[in-house]
Amino acid sequence: MTNKDKLANRTLSAVIGSMFLIAVVIGLVAYSVMDEGIDIILWVVLIVMGITFAVLSPMQRGGTTNFGPSNSDYNLVMGILMLVIGLAGYMWFHTDLGWLAPVALILLTLAAVGIVLMIKNRK
Repeated sequence: MTNKDKLANRTLSAVIGSMFLIAVVIGLVAYSVMDEGIDIILWVVLIVMGITFAVLSPMQRGGTTNFGPSNSDYNLVMGILMLVIGLAGYMWFHTDLGWLAPVALILLTLAAVGIVLMIKNRK
């Protein structure tokens, strides 16, 4: 079952699976090119998959109920959080910023996403 504007679930799953493989390859290339630790693969995969989920969220099927956010909102938030956790992990382990900058980035992102979703889903 498909809509003109939305992707079928199988198609969306295939795109996400393909993007995961691309993210792993990018992570392996980053590991071999950059002189960082092996954890760079994790941070790159989180960043790429976060971008993937956030970009593909509008193409998600509705699934809205009268309780909670829609599937699209859920995937958008999950993508943003994956992206921010990947960036924060990279900041913490591979820069000299200390622990405060990544924690502040995560908390500020959580607050901003929460505010945006509350305003978007108000009724």
